[in-house]
Formats: sequence, structure tokens, C-alpha cells
Amino acid sequence: EGFAVEAAGPDVPVVGAVSDGQESIRLAVAEALPGVPHQLCHFHYLRQAAFPIYEADRHAKKELKKWVRGVRRVERAMEEQEDEVAQITQGYCAAVRAALTDDGQAPLDPGGLQLQERLSAIRQSLEAVTTPQGRLPKPLESIKKILHRALDKTATLWPDIRRAYDWLWEAAHILKNTAAEGAESVKARYAALRDRVRDQAEQAGSLQEAVAHFLAVTQSFWPGLFHCYAVPGLPATNNDLEQFFGSIRHHERRVSGNKKASASLVL
Repeated sequence: EGFAVEAAGPDVPVVGAVSDGQESIRLAVAEALPGVPHQLCHFHYLRQAAFPIYEADRHAKKELKKWVRGVRRVERAMEEQEDEVAQITQGYCAAVRAALTDDGQAPLDPGGLQLQERLSAIRQSLEAVTTPQGRLPKPLESIKKILHRALDKTATLWPDIRRAYDWLWEAAHILKNTAAEGAESVKARYAALRDRVRDQAEQAGSLQEAVAHFLAVTQSFWPGLFHCYAVPGLPATNNDLEQFFGSIRHHERRVSGNKKASASLVL
């Protein structure tokens, strides 16, 4: 975990600490560093708070992908052909495959919503295609029908997920604090969002329990979310530090052949 320090003569007073939100770490910091501001990692907070919302998006993506499998059959049928229709069809199939392979990343990068938006854009592109015959060639019509069915079959899943993610994205934007506001100002803005989410939770429909989870985690992390705006040098997250140690362990194992990194190196 991380500590912000300020050198002062022979003593090095700790002016702040940053860690995950585990209760055991909170208790340890409170006992070892009484009165020291204890920042709780924004990344771990958002990941924990958004978990059921992200899982709902992941489940919806799986449902959407099931209905798009027929595109591969269309692509195979065009593999041995080189005419213009075949080339255009292969291009659309490649676009669909590219959309399917992007998994997103927790907590703020929902792969399901991205896939739904990209497939909708591909369908819209197909609907805009014009030909002298006034209708799409059969392969392109097949792709359009597959996308139309897939998007229609899962249409009811996305509004609740999008509403919940709108709140999550707003939360992340406030915590990022690009305007470099003070701690009390950020705290007030975040409190207003929290209260608004609580008042409008029914708008999340099937994700009301997920939103309740977000609010509960927020309440748990609340005392430690805003110290980073008041203590110079205190980071908002320890994720970079964790990734640094993880990288050191990974490369040490590769170089040495050991299954675990040496304790002395980690220390």
C-alpha cells in the first residue's frame, strides 16, 4: 500500500496513506497511524461499486453475441469469391467480428454497450446502402437480418444498463476532478450525485439492486474518498503502485524461472 511522506529533519512524518478498502487495512492504518488521512483507492472503489452493473452488461453482451453467430456462415460463403459484392460482404463481416472481440474493461468500459452501439452502427450503414436494383444483394441482406434480429431480441436489456452507466461515468468524472477543485467542493458535488441516484434509483428498472449496491459501497468508502484533494502528493489510487509491484514480480519470475517472486525483491 502507499504512504505520502514529508521529510522533516531526522523524522519522516507520514502525512497520508492510500490503500484498498478492506476493513482489516482500514483498522491497521487507524491503529498504526492515528489521525493520518487515509485515502481509499478510487479505482478499487469504482470497481467494487460497479461490479453488479458491469456483470449485467457482460451478461447482456453474451446474449447479444448468441444472436450474431450466423454472420460467420455468410462470411464462409464468400471466401472463394472475389467479386465486388463478396468484397463488400467480407468487409461488413470483418467489422462485426472486430466488434465482437472487444471485451471492454471493468469498471468503466462496458463491452456490452460498446458492442450494441457498434452493431447498431453497422446495421445503420447497411440500411443506407443503395444499389441500382433497389435492394441489397442477398449476402448483405442476410447480415442486416441477423443484426436486426440480434438487436431486437436484446433491445430491452440496454436502457437500464445505460442509465446505470450514465451515473457511473458521472461519478468517475467528478472524482477525476479535472478542474482541480478543493476537497469540500468535490465532496459536495459527489454528495449531490449520490442523493440524485438514490432518489432516481427506480429509473434503473431491473438494475435497482445493482444501484443499491453502488450506494452501499459508496457509503462504506465515503470517509476516505476525498483526502487526496486536500493532502498535496497523496494519490487518489494505489492501482499504479500495485501494477508496478505486479510487473516487478512477473519479470522476476520470467528471468529466474521461479514460480514465485522472491520475498526480498518484493520487499
